[in-house]
Amino acid sequence: MVEGEDFEDGRMSSRSPTRMEEYKAFQEAQRRASGKLKIGDQFYLLDSLWYRKWEEAARNGENGRREPVDNYGLLGDSLELGEDLEENVDFIIVGPEAWRLLLEWYDGGPELRREVIFNGIENVIEIYKLNLKIKFQGGFLTQSNVSKSWTLDELKAKIFVEYPMLNSEDYEVCFYNSSTRIPGSLTLYQGQITSESTLQIQPRNGLNGFQDNDDDSLQPTLEDYKNNKHSGLTGLQNLGFTCFMNSALQCLSNTVSLSEFFLSGKYEKEINEDNPIGRQGNLARAYATVLRHIWRAEERSYAPRSLKFQLGHYAPQFHGYTQQDAQELMAFLMDGLHEDLNRIRNKPVVEAVEGGNEPDDMVAEKAWKNHKLRNDSIIVDLFHGQYKSTVICPTCEKVSVTFDPFMYLTLPLPARIEKTIEVTFVPLPIPNGGKQTPIKYAMKYIPNTTKIGDLKYYVADKTGRNASKLVIAVKLIYNRLDSRMAFLDKDALKEEFSQLTIMAYEVTEEVSAITGSAYNSIVDDEETEDDGEDKLIMVEILQSFSGEEIRHVTMPHLFTVRRSQCTGRRVTREVLDRVRNYFDFEEFGKGATKEGELEQPFELKFAKKALHIAYPAVKEEVEPESDEVLDAARTCSKTTVFVEWNSAMEAFSDCWNYADSLGKNLVEDESIYRLKNEKQEVTLDECIKFWEKEETLTEQNAWYCPECREHKLASKSLQMWRMPEFLVIHLKRFSYTTWNRNKVDVFVDFPLTGLDMKPFLPSGSALQDNVYDLYAVSNHMGGLGGGHYTAYAISPWKDQQWYAFDDSIVTEINSASTVKSSSAYVLFYRRRQRDTIYTRLTEAAVKKRAEPTGRENQGTIASPVDPKGGGALTVNGKRSHASGNSEEERFDRFWRTLSSTLAFREVQGPHRPRGS
Repeated sequence: MVEGEDFEDGRMSSRSPTRMEEYKAFQEAQRRASGKLKIGDQFYLLDSLWYRKWEEAARNGENGRREPVDNYGLLGDSLELGEDLEENVDFIIVGPEAWRLLLEWYDGGPELRREVIFNGIENVIEIYKLNLKIKFQGGFLTQSNVSKSWTLDELKAKIFVEYPMLNSEDYEVCFYNSSTRIPGSLTLYQGQITSESTLQIQPRNGLNGFQDNDDDSLQPTLEDYKNNKHSGLTGLQNLGFTCFMNSALQCLSNTVSLSEFFLSGKYEKEINEDNPIGRQGNLARAYATVLRHIWRAEERSYAPRSLKFQLGHYAPQFHGYTQQDAQELMAFLMDGLHEDLNRIRNKPVVEAVEGGNEPDDMVAEKAWKNHKLRNDSIIVDLFHGQYKSTVICPTCEKVSVTFDPFMYLTLPLPARIEKTIEVTFVPLPIPNGGKQTPIKYAMKYIPNTTKIGDLKYYVADKTGRNASKLVIAVKLIYNRLDSRMAFLDKDALKEEFSQLTIMAYEVTEEVSAITGSAYNSIVDDEETEDDGEDKLIMVEILQSFSGEEIRHVTMPHLFTVRRSQCTGRRVTREVLDRVRNYFDFEEFGKGATKEGELEQPFELKFAKKALHIAYPAVKEEVEPESDEVLDAARTCSKTTVFVEWNSAMEAFSDCWNYADSLGKNLVEDESIYRLKNEKQEVTLDECIKFWEKEETLTEQNAWYCPECREHKLASKSLQMWRMPEFLVIHLKRFSYTTWNRNKVDVFVDFPLTGLDMKPFLPSGSALQDNVYDLYAVSNHMGGLGGGHYTAYAISPWKDQQWYAFDDSIVTEINSASTVKSSSAYVLFYRRRQRDTIYTRLTEAAVKKRAEPTGRENQGTIASPVDPKGGGALTVNGKRSHASGNSEEERFDRFWRTLSSTLAFREVQGPHRPRGS
């Protein structure tokens, strides 16, 4: 009988099947069950050990004793599914039809049925159900086999059914995630309920029940948080590439007004669960939980899993554990908190406000009122400002003025004109031996202006070589040269050259002296006919180990040769002269001999043209002793010679110097250190001015002119108008284009205190005392697609002390100057409060006037504005990092100004309204 002939629609006939037939039927049933998961679908767990034995027997054609299905190995002591079991390791998942077939053939068990649920992101098979402990009257009640797909209200109902001595009129079941109470409409997945979560039954009407210490009524007060000397110094655990989140959270945690709002519990009254674009308060509650853990100071570090879950649930880019951008997370979190706490329940439709015939201040006020009609939250109160945007049509000169809100400022970094390029000079080898070491130089250049020829002359001047005998090339990854191999002297050095590995090869011919088609053919890689002309050939040497995947194991080399001289002997000599730098032929000769003749450690193959993978195009092998011109050399202008090393030979490893072969032992010229250590910096003021600078729009963001009725490449400029209490500044260090990704590591000099925004506000704007002091910085160290985030912050209820937050580790910073670095990414400023600085200074000055001879007994008073951007301002003898003139001189200047003002008012008398 042919196997499978008794199958009908994938099912077995009534006769007893062979084990192989069973296996095929099982696999077919599994295939039918492998479609898209639907909520409520049922699946079964099968012990992997039993399954592998059965599968092996089927494949081996065994049809002996039939062991029943045995799933007992998956159970723990309580006969529930054991802990930490893994799919495809401890068990496999089988569909309902496949499970039915196994029971029909083998019987056994026990049945471990699992359902498909929605986890808030996707449909999944729920492997583990929960066994919950519920606190009640000093003890615990248990609820087993709880599905995470249940809502908390459904779980409440089941608890009251399970325990009839309880009733919903006298008792209430409460759920907490950390210390945040979770609403009953959420599923256990959404509420992040686990077997460790706090569930408790509380009595209504004053019955004597058990209350847990996590109850909100027992939460610390705001004063408790302020008075605890360790408050705010709790680290945040890295959950797996979540340093970006931890950095942003620590900066926001030290935003004093926002933390007061959450820690005092005021946020609960403002949660807007009905906002269609909000998160039903889930984000606000999860953020409040993180803050409470940070400020309770009961643990060294806290794992913010609940907030991480909520962020991933509402923003797919934050789902999972890959490095993301701290500023993007901060922006999403702040916007999410705003919508969760928006006091506007029904947003009215408002018309866009555009300037025209009315004064700017009136237009700005209308736009701001419209914004507040739809957006009113603690985030708006603290972080929202307003800027003026002016667009001018280049054709009809139509001027459009709008006033738009902002939550943070993204400032581009003005690029310095000059860049630094590094170039590695590779000298000609010494014939028949002698070591030549590459040298690396650095040079300043202006992108798109400085030429390749300028770079040649710079290297020639440094080395004393002939610039005409230098070839400039770009080394790519995998140790080969760019396909152009060489650049013309007139080619401009592009901006991206500063990020590339540039090589300068010394050659025997004056390459740059060759003009016309001869040199162009070298650069353009044109294949020509054998016209008998003795043209110059440029040859790249690429090396690999035999028997391995084709890859280049040394730095690339390059030489030039005339066609008439491109023989096997000449090519072999050129290769030998270069590889002697890192291969010891004398040592090799001692152990690798055969019948008195030296066995070659490599083979040479010559390609017709330069290719990235050229072995299929190899035309001929190179005979080391041949004086015949290689056939492939007669028609090419640039080509490749491949060196295939016999690395399997016993003597090989003792003769090969890996560091030298890769050019790692090169010499670095002093220009490398000088230009690397040359501090390139811009000031924050320059960044703001660059943001304000008028720009011409591109095709991608062209402006639609209502007068011309078409899109125009208009000019656009921005200007600050209304400043928020907390100013968040995002330094745009990352740039992404179709062809390039880049991080700007330039040092931005920003003030620690006394950032005065008044010069950037036009007359008529919403003027206030817009002097800001820094209180937090989010830092990014490293390159694109990775790196590491940390934070610096001043703890708001401590004595102006800076702290460093690096995931779980929190340390005190000894010097405030540490905060300023080229890693600074997001800056957090707070508007200086009049009552906390100026009032104290005024009171101190008045006291001095009343007691002119007792100044030596008073404490030192810091200037309200540190002209040098120094450290924290302090009063009455506490330390100050301010620099500049002495404390006494600053005090005297302040006092003279204040005294003059007071004297003037004494002469004029008190101000009275007219008509009084």
